[in-house]
This record gives sequence, C-alpha cells and structure tokens, in this order.
Amino acid sequence: MSRIGFFSLLLMLTALPVNGQQKDLSYFIQAALSNSPLLKEAHSQQEISTLDSLLIKSANLPQLNFASVNSHAPVISGYGYDEVVTNGSDIAATVILSKTILGGKNMKTQFQSVHIEKERLKNAAKISSKDLERTVIDQYLLTYGNQQDLDLYREINEISTKEEKALKKLTEKNVYKQTDYLSFLVNYQEQIIKIKQLEMVYQTNFGILNYLCGIHMAEVEGLAEPVLFLKEISNNEESVFFKQFEIDSLKLINDKATIDMAYRPKIDVFVDAGYRSSLAFQPQKNFGASFGFSVIVLLYDGKQKNLNYRKIAILENNRVLLHFI
Repeated sequence: MSRIGFFSLLLMLTALPVNGQQKDLSYFIQAALSNSPLLKEAHSQQEISTLDSLLIKSANLPQLNFASVNSHAPVISGYGYDEVVTNGSDIAATVILSKTILGGKNMKTQFQSVHIEKERLKNAAKISSKDLERTVIDQYLLTYGNQQDLDLYREINEISTKEEKALKKLTEKNVYKQTDYLSFLVNYQEQIIKIKQLEMVYQTNFGILNYLCGIHMAEVEGLAEPVLFLKEISNNEESVFFKQFEIDSLKLINDKATIDMAYRPKIDVFVDAGYRSSLAFQPQKNFGASFGFSVIVLLYDGKQKNLNYRKIAILENNRVLLHFI
C-alpha cells in the first residue's frame, strides 16, 4: 500500500463512529465528582464546621446544672470526724446557673476560626475536584487513544482479510507468487495478534477509567471524541491554589489572636438556689441562695506564649516561601 493510500485510509477511519453506546468525557467527569468518597467526606466536614459555629454559641450561653452532695459523718462512742469540720451531716441540693464572661473580641476570634476552617475545607474540595478531573481526563485520553488504535487496526484487518482471499485465489492459479503470499500471511497473522493485544490494553484502561469514576459496567463501551475547553484565568487570585495561601495567612493571623485571648483574665459568675443543711439546727429553714464570681489571671506559664509566637512565625515564613515557588 502506498503512503498516500495509507493516509487516505487513516483519514477515512478516524471519521468512522465507534459501535455501541458511547459515553463522552463530561459523563465520566460528572460521575467521578459524584461518586468520589474524598469529595463526599469534604462535604461532611463542611457540615460539621457549620455545627461548630452553633456549638460556640451554645457554649457561651448560661449553663444550668443541678447538684446534690450528701454526706453523714457519725460519731460513735466519741470516735469520729470532728463535727466542727464535718458538721455531722451535709445535705445539699442546689440548682446552679453559671456564665463565663467573654469579650466580644474573644467570640469574634472563635467564630473566625470556624469560618476560616470552613473556607479551607471548601477550597480543599475544589483542589481535590481539579485533581480528580485532571486524572479522569488523562485516563480518558489514554483510553480514547487505545480505542482509535484498535479501530484503525480492525479496519486494516478487514481490508487485509479481503486481500487475503483475493491473493489466495491468485496464488492457487499461479498468478501470485506463493512466497509473496506466505509473507503476506505472516503480516496478516501479526495484525491479528496486534488486535488482541490492543483489545486487552483498551479493556484494561477502560476498566481503570470506570474505577476512577466509581462506575460499575459489565461491558466495554465506546468513547466519544473528547472535547476540551481551556478556561483562561485573567487573575491569579482567582486560582484555588492561590486561595489556599490566602486562607493559610488568615489562619495564622487568627491563631495569633487566639493565643492572645488565652492570656486575658477569665471571669465566671454564678447564681445558685436550693437546700443545704447540716441537719443540726432548724433544717426546715435551710433553703436559700447564693451568688458570686471568680477571676483567673495567668501570671506565668514558662514562656509558652513566646514559643507559640515563634511557631507561627516559622509557619508564616514557610507559607511565603511556598507562595513564590
């Protein structure tokens, strides 16, 4: 076959449709995004992050508790705990309302932490989606290339089959040399072996494509010609990869604010009401109430604050270096 004839045949074969029901690239990408366990987990983590905001609100509401502590220290024949210490008996049943006083800046820092984490999870899901799309596209192009090779060799084999029948008749009539016919048969058998090899490669790569997309198929189907569109990004700040550096920066700033909050005074207020008695004198009148507050000021913690600041500074330097790589 001449070179011109071969290329004419090649152009004709590339225009031939693949038999069977075809699936296009978008079908596999959508299937991969819908079935990806990693993306489903990322979605679940975002829902948990939303609940974290509600937990912060709940934790900063007044807490109502019921407490009952009851004890009796008997004195027998003069032996027993000193009643001055134990009061003999201590019966208590109280309802306690307590509240930790947090400044507005402290609450804002907590909510900012949750917001940044939620944004990080969203961006991580977008990055995972992009990576998954790229992997599926690569595998689709590889499988489609196998399909094109297989179709080409099958068409060539059909032509060779017709040619073999014609040459066989010509050889039997001594019009065509037997040695040339045997040489043709060798090439013909090599084509058949090549087709079997291509079928195995195609089926393997098609199975990998289905596996990546979470698709379960019993039969190998044809692939449609891939149509790819390149999206031009006019501004690097629109990239999900750039967004990750921005989120990391905000997280480090908020982590520093969280450290500062830990060194502010903590104030707790409480109110309780109920019954508390030693049963020694008029126990029926020992119903009452009390209120108070506590203040905790951290004076020294072994320079943990400076060490945490140094950790954040190292992370920030790493973030800047990675951003310019």
